Amino acid sequence: KGSISDLQQLDPAVDKIPSRARRKVFDKSIVYSMVRPNQEHYAFLDNPPTDMLVSTGFSVIDAKTELVSPGYLYYSLTTAEATEHFQSLAEQCVSTYPTLGVGDLSAYEIVLPSLDIQRAIERILGDLDDKIKLNSQLNDYLAELVRAEFSYRFGSGTPTTNLGDVMSISTQLLKPSACAGEIWEHYSIPAFDESRRPVFEPADGIKSNKYVIDNNCIL
Repeated sequence: KGSISDLQQLDPAVDKIPSRARRKVFDKSIVYSMVRPNQEHYAFLDNPPTDMLVSTGFSVIDAKTELVSPGYLYYSLTTAEATEHFQSLAEQCVSTYPTLGVGDLSAYEIVLPSLDIQRAIERILGDLDDKIKLNSQLNDYLAELVRAEFSYRFGSGTPTTNLGDVMSISTQLLKPSACAGEIWEHYSIPAFDESRRPVFEPADGIKSNKYVIDNNCIL
């Protein structure tokens, strides 16, 4: 969500280029995943590497800068309202996974104030995004510090036990189809990989049974 954590560098003369790596991106391009929009796989590319390609599973969106600021367009496409709208359209798709069509994406309407106002909004939201990224980096550092301190204080010489003696593995299941109309806090593997946070979505849009999480669970 909002960033690309890792890039794969390939040499066409040596490496096999994945068949789906076909979409060229440019400075200020928006990369938006058309599959399962509610997982929020998107990013705004500020000065990306030359010759960067992305999978055809993404749409590459470039602003018509005489009409809209690239950053303002990015924030307009990634609001909670837009994400919910795109997900509802994707779920109507007949493919294996909920997939948003290019036509549906293009038809979405956004508020379009003057360019000066757009740029002011872009600056404010950009500053907030920068603060969020900084806090995330600080949290990662503190988590690593905690792990290092734990290893230092409770290393060799401390009594040990088998995990099976001090824990149990829960297999309590809940059927989404039995909870139609409810909004679930769904902690899926893709959501964990993306942001380590759950996503909120209608229970009847979830296809398979899910484990129930109690207090003090470890996932």
